[in-house]
Formats: sequence, C-alpha cells, structure tokens
Amino acid sequence: MSELIDAAVAERDPGLNQRLNDFHRLASDRDNVGDNDVQVQFLNLSIVSDEAFRRSYDILKSKRPYLADSLLDGYRILWQKRAKCNGADPAIFFPGPGIGIEKARKICFGCVVRAQCLEYALQADSETSGVWGGTSERERRKIRRERAMGRTAAKTG
Repeated sequence: MSELIDAAVAERDPGLNQRLNDFHRLASDRDNVGDNDVQVQFLNLSIVSDEAFRRSYDILKSKRPYLADSLLDGYRILWQKRAKCNGADPAIFFPGPGIGIEKARKICFGCVVRAQCLEYALQADSETSGVWGGTSERERRKIRRERAMGRTAAKTG
C-alpha cells in the first residue's frame, strides 16, 4: 500500500499513514468485516484530524460507497454539537440573494470546529448551500476545483 498522506502531515502525526492503511484493509474486507465495524473505525479515525477525515472518507467512498453518505451525516452530528453557531438563527448562515455573509463569518472565525464544518461542506455530494466553515458557496466551489487540480497534478506528476 502506498503512502496515503504527504510528508508534512506524516510529520505532525507519524502513525496516521499506518492507521489509514489499516482502515483501507478493513474497509476492503467485505467477507470478514461487517459494516458496523467499518463505521466505528471511520468515526474514530475521522475525528483525529481533518486530513484523517478526508483520507478515510475517500477510502470509504471507494470501498463501501453505500456507507459514505450516512457516515458523513454521523460525522456532522459529532462536531456540530460543539459549533459556535449551534442555536444561532439559521437565517444568518442561509441569507437570501444579495445579503452579506459577514455576520456568519464572524461567528465561524471564532469557532473551534470551523475546519470540520468546512470539510463537511466540501465532502458533501450535493452542493451545500449557505455559509459553512466561514466560506460562501462560491469559495467552496473554488476550493473543490483547486483540490481536483491538485489531485490531477499529483497523478500525472
């Protein structure tokens, strides 16, 4: 199995690549490993860091796609309870056309789960509307394009 993370991430969390490789093997073994075991391991791994979430979600999406979306929602519930916006007026985060998002950004920029919120919105299959992780829909589309170009460059480079 190849390295699943880059050197900078490996330096911050030396054991992450091994845990991701273990998760890959677990998710791939449909004959001996049930969905519940895979779900538990995904949730345990995904709360380690944003990179762990991103990589474990990609593995899950490729090996057991039918679990991926439901687990994405479960992951959202884990961090959303700690979000600074929890209990705030939803209209702040889902403004109408032409209404600014600065109020939402102020809340997001002081939030401890901002990165998880943004990552959730980026990983969601459907275009997620509103402000997530302090970003607008347009900003998230740009991040998705940049990530896709980075993956393409990594594969061809």
